[in-house]
Amino acid sequence: MKFTPIIVITTFKNIKEKNKNLIQGSLDVIKITPSYKTYSTNSTTTKNQCHQAYMILVDSTTPFKPTLTAGDPSYDAFASFQMSHNYNVTRMIWTALITYQIGVYPKLIFTIGNTEGQISDNVFPPFTCIDPASIQLIMPNITSTLYTYTDLLTRKFEITPEPFDSSIWYSCSIPTPYSCYTQTIPALNSITVSVMTNYGSEIGYTDTIPIRIFNDFNPTGLTIQLPPINPSAPVDYSIVNVLQSPLATSQETYLMGYHNPTTSTATIKYSNPHQMANLCDQYRYCSPLIPTQGNPQEGMLFLSTSLSPNSFPWSFYLINTTNSASFPLLFQSSFLISIVTPASSSLISFATGNGLTELTYDNALLDYSIRMNYMDVVSIVYTVPAPFGQRVYDGIQTYTFPIVSTYTNLLVYFTQYGSNGRNVGPILPKTDIIAPKVLNVDYRKIARSYIVTLKLSDNESGVSKISFMDQTFGLSTLVAGNSTFGTFVFEIPEVAISASASNELLVIDAASNYFQPYERVYNDNMDSLPHPSIFYNQLVTADNFTYFKFIPNLVDTTDGPVPVSLLFNLTVDDNGNRRNLGLDCSFLLSTFTRNYRVLSLTTRSYYHPLDNLLRCDFTIPQYTNNITAFYNFDSSLIPLTQPYLIEKFGQQANLEIYSKNSMDHLPPYFIAYEIPTDATGDKITYSFTVSDPINGLANGSIEIRSSISPIPMIGKIVLVDNGGWESKYLEESSESASYFSPFFSVSDVIAMTTVTCTPSMNENTPPYLTSFKVSKTFIDVGSNDRTIQFNLTAADDGIGLKGYPTIYLLDRLGQSLVVEPTVKESPFFYYNYTLPHGFGVNDGNILLSVYGLRDKLDNLDGYSTLRLNSSGFVSTIRVGYSLDIPSISSVEGLYSYPTRVPVQPNNEIITIRGRGFGDNIQQLIGTIEYGNGTSLQHMITMAHHVMVFMEYNPRLAVIDRPVRVSLRRMTNNQGHAINVMPIPLLPPLLFVPTPAACAPSPTSSVNCTGNGQCTFDGCVCNRGWSGFFCESTVINVDQPIYNETSPIIDIIVKENATTVIRSVIAVVAIRELTMDGKVFQEYRPKNWTLNMTTPDNNNTNSNSNTSSIELKYHTILQQTQTLVNVTIEWFAVDSQVEFANQTISIPATSTKVSIGISAYPFDTVMNTLQVVLRTSVEANYDSECSSREYGFGEQDNLDWMKLNIDDKSLWGQFIRRGILDDRIATINNQIITDYIDSSDNDTSSSSTTNYVGLDVPYFSRYVQLDPNFVHLVNVDGDMSDSTCKTSPSGLTMGQIAGIVVGCIAGGAIAIASTIYILHKRKFIKSQKKLDLKLKRASTSESDN
Repeated sequence: MKFTPIIVITTFKNIKEKNKNLIQGSLDVIKITPSYKTYSTNSTTTKNQCHQAYMILVDSTTPFKPTLTAGDPSYDAFASFQMSHNYNVTRMIWTALITYQIGVYPKLIFTIGNTEGQISDNVFPPFTCIDPASIQLIMPNITSTLYTYTDLLTRKFEITPEPFDSSIWYSCSIPTPYSCYTQTIPALNSITVSVMTNYGSEIGYTDTIPIRIFNDFNPTGLTIQLPPINPSAPVDYSIVNVLQSPLATSQETYLMGYHNPTTSTATIKYSNPHQMANLCDQYRYCSPLIPTQGNPQEGMLFLSTSLSPNSFPWSFYLINTTNSASFPLLFQSSFLISIVTPASSSLISFATGNGLTELTYDNALLDYSIRMNYMDVVSIVYTVPAPFGQRVYDGIQTYTFPIVSTYTNLLVYFTQYGSNGRNVGPILPKTDIIAPKVLNVDYRKIARSYIVTLKLSDNESGVSKISFMDQTFGLSTLVAGNSTFGTFVFEIPEVAISASASNELLVIDAASNYFQPYERVYNDNMDSLPHPSIFYNQLVTADNFTYFKFIPNLVDTTDGPVPVSLLFNLTVDDNGNRRNLGLDCSFLLSTFTRNYRVLSLTTRSYYHPLDNLLRCDFTIPQYTNNITAFYNFDSSLIPLTQPYLIEKFGQQANLEIYSKNSMDHLPPYFIAYEIPTDATGDKITYSFTVSDPINGLANGSIEIRSSISPIPMIGKIVLVDNGGWESKYLEESSESASYFSPFFSVSDVIAMTTVTCTPSMNENTPPYLTSFKVSKTFIDVGSNDRTIQFNLTAADDGIGLKGYPTIYLLDRLGQSLVVEPTVKESPFFYYNYTLPHGFGVNDGNILLSVYGLRDKLDNLDGYSTLRLNSSGFVSTIRVGYSLDIPSISSVEGLYSYPTRVPVQPNNEIITIRGRGFGDNIQQLIGTIEYGNGTSLQHMITMAHHVMVFMEYNPRLAVIDRPVRVSLRRMTNNQGHAINVMPIPLLPPLLFVPTPAACAPSPTSSVNCTGNGQCTFDGCVCNRGWSGFFCESTVINVDQPIYNETSPIIDIIVKENATTVIRSVIAVVAIRELTMDGKVFQEYRPKNWTLNMTTPDNNNTNSNSNTSSIELKYHTILQQTQTLVNVTIEWFAVDSQVEFANQTISIPATSTKVSIGISAYPFDTVMNTLQVVLRTSVEANYDSECSSREYGFGEQDNLDWMKLNIDDKSLWGQFIRRGILDDRIATINNQIITDYIDSSDNDTSSSSTTNYVGLDVPYFSRYVQLDPNFVHLVNVDGDMSDSTCKTSPSGLTMGQIAGIVVGCIAGGAIAIASTIYILHKRKFIKSQKKLDLKLKRASTSESDN
């Protein structure tokens, strides 16, 4: 849209001055702030337009006029007032809505007026109205970003709108039988699209599916063709058996409100299951059949729990394709479930006393638990476990409920599970009608949580409760002042990105008056709460990961559970801090159905100082198999992270799980049970037989209830196996959801059985209290002395006591404590209990009650608070609350490091949570008593009322010995201490050795050619032998010729005192590479300093009278402080090198070249450092051929190479592990083709040159490479590159010279050990060499 410039006579400054003179105190516009934005289509012009809302803070004696007048009518924008919010008589927030047409608008002037006629000209900010129809939707890369859930039924992908506008909502359309939905993720500037089948069921996609994504302003949108999951047609299914549970003729009755199965289970076993099938009724309401047990050879067991009960036959079919017209009928179901609603309760009594009101109801049929709450927008809900409030007297059940508020006249709402609530009338007159005020709001980010500080006031009844981001806090969060004027501090964790809080901030006083911010404005200065996005989990996408690896990533659960570690690193944020040190790693291992039955593992990541990485440790249960684990790092994050990570890091970011045994995702279940009809003496015996043949039953619980006990009938049943799968029955829930029933193989019908008992006497008088003593009638719940004792004596005039009474403690917020006796010597009972910090402070009193007085005839009695008081017993405990006494509730992050680990600095940080810490670190003294007897004071680095950061020494903490952490506050010289068990630091897992093959050489039929032993590390050659297959012998060579200014050595091979082969080994460059392998920085050091020594006399060869030598070169990389050390050592005799707890054998007359690099200033942690080695061989005669051969292991990692001239070879063996910053790590080796060296000799028949790069991942202090030259992996191919004067048939398998690249200790050292080897058969025909190469090439081709 094009605008015509206009001239505004009145400047903005003059506008403000004019307003002051005009409004004369009747209308004062204080602040204008943008609010929400929407779009619409003009019904007259059919053009799209924008609506921007503004909040306007004013002082005005009257309401606003409906319309704002534009200062310049030439701009096509108009405004109107929508609503008003009053803070006091004159301070108001008016909400205005300005409608803009498509285009760009400068600052605009609108005249604001009130109903008294006062007006004010005000400037509104510039605005750009984007046409929503012009937004482009960017199609994803389907092959890389399309993710399929493990149930094979749901797919999700990401669409990027350009430009992105979070106020525009998108929809999707897809053909039946599929469905889809979209979700806008503002943090990603994108939307996600999920595709599934109707009713959450259908088989995998076999055809391409079109899906259209659009908005209301662009109905054409974007159409994407989803590729199929199963492009091939499904196989025929051979059904072994079908079992329906319960049977079609079953009828069941259950109490409403208890979670009882309203669906039945179908079990189907069939062979050759190449894809999922579905169980559908005649109306095509389908449910997927999920494999739960068995293996493909014997047939898999498939289950479904979506068979709906009906009173008439219901047909079910097996659907295994998307295009068949008919399907086999499996069975018909017609079982019936009847629901019984609990009988209505009626009010028996209404008692008051001591500021307390108690209501008592009769309960003909009690469906526990009963919920009672004040019927208000802010509910106080009491849900206390049985037998709280219950009495059984003369066969009549009653329930007594306390009302503790002293300010409300609100109605009490009585609710039983599954029954309608009932109002019971007003309680007390309400005297306070003024809402509390929020004076200030402050947030402090701490790791993965926030510390929230609120300054609140409520002059009459006082603040009682705070709801923040849907979490409730009471007066125990008070840190200064009191409930009428005080500071409240609490910690809240980050919430999910896609979550939304219904109550971002809600402050309630003791009279249930509440304050809720208007449009997020919390005071009369129109200060707003921070945007909720700051509380959301910091977004972590695949781009933030710089390292990602499962160790191991191929898991075999055949023999038992398998521990797995996920190691990863993240980019830093704008402050240089690593993102989210404590991510939640969630792993989905299997599903029974997508909605109901899921086996998942969640663990919190932690920083591992030896790895210098973040790490999640978890265990895969036994028999878990045939699964590619799904993972994410927050339950709300879109699962696109996983495919991106796999694309970025390869298969090391994939976790594959399998087992050679039958998998078992089936929970435990009953195969038989017996319900008694007669009592044996005074006992009733039930019998249940549980089956779980593979995983085995781990634990379970079965509740047995009688009709006259507090909770009647067979109760809740939970069975859990060793794989983590569970079955449930009668799970208490306010809503119905499917789950696996333990009765599925027998019947879900549980018949109520009448058992006739014959007691020695018949009476209906319950037991009673004879004494009830409380150790304290006042307790400071802000102190650390919060332990209280109760002594109780009961009596029964009839058949005698049964069980034990329970003491209940209740506060006004509905919080309850259940205290059971520690000593049960009927009729004497002793109780000892420590109250939680701050419990009861909201009311200043804790209400006591005693229930569960029971005799052997199940007569049940109890003492409410008022009854205890009227009986002369203690009924309440007065509560005080000190604000300045430290009280530690938990300590996090206290690890035990091995003493040998040189992690710097010595002091790490622990997080201490609790109350009463204050916010002045100078007033706190922190002390740690370590398990080794050492006691030290440590520096406190942060303190803020509920949290403290304190240093500690992890090397002093001893595993399995408690560490005592204490804090003392100097203002009152009071402190608190708790014992913490240190967490043992698991060993680093960056490198896991894999066994190397010991296959015989192509010229031998035995392993290691009979010249060595086969070990985990491959062939270990006997003395005098070497080579990959131990097929060659070592040539003794003289001391190498060295260069005094550069780390270059010449190794001479002589025959009859004549030089025949000259080999050169040199370190020529250090290069920093980007993630895509491009050279970011290259160093070619020229100025080296040499120091030569002779190690010791034991290294003298008596035959040649020569001694070992050690050449030490060092230099500094240009424009850095990085030190490079190169140590060249020539061994005169057979030697051994100790490295990484290994003993390495070094043959006589071999040369070892070591390279060390200190801390290097990487441009980014994603870059790598590459050491470039140049190796060459040159003949001093007119040779026939030169050639090069390479052996590659996993992921094209170079394991070995050979540079050949005629029958002699220079053999290099490259190790794939090293040590970075004291941890074992993986080193990648590769042939370099992009390095240009002006000193190169062209490869000819008489010489050949090769460049090898040793790629080292990011390190912070130093790097060194492992010299263990026997750690090899299977060679899956070799390549030959020959340059010959004549046919290469002249080559033989003759002499070999070997290089081993590794490292020893000392500031980051890479090693090259050089060995010249002579094959024991010098004169083998050249045709055998050619045949060998052809055989290797043929084998490589067939493998590929």
